[in-house]
Amino acid sequence: MTVGLQARRVVPAATLVFVAVLVCAMAGVDAVAGVEAESYVMPVVDTDNAREVQFQAWMSEHGKGYPTVDEYHKRLRIFSDNVDYIERTNAAGGPTRVKLNKYADLTLGEFKAANFRMPDHRRHKQA
Repeated sequence: MTVGLQARRVVPAATLVFVAVLVCAMAGVDAVAGVEAESYVMPVVDTDNAREVQFQAWMSEHGKGYPTVDEYHKRLRIFSDNVDYIERTNAAGGPTRVKLNKYADLTLGEFKAANFRMPDHRRHKQA
């Protein structure tokens, strides 16, 4: 593959930043300042895949990065499932409204296991 062909397949960083701002503004995602990931794996973006563009915008907004392409694709699938859940829940018209947040690349099991437990507020009886 020549450099010219490769350059045409990669979305410029300015485009990703623009998409990140646009998607976050539309989705109402809260910014998380000061978060840095250890590594960034950004495979070539298929510009026909809106969900992947949305995922990369979300990654940029939340300072997310993944050590391997396999992990990137795993997190993309989880993110996509979570976006589908958000869309279904909000379309149901119930009182609950959900939106993307910094945990959108985690499964429910991972979220529960990652120390996001509520503190125990029960009062201890003194002996």
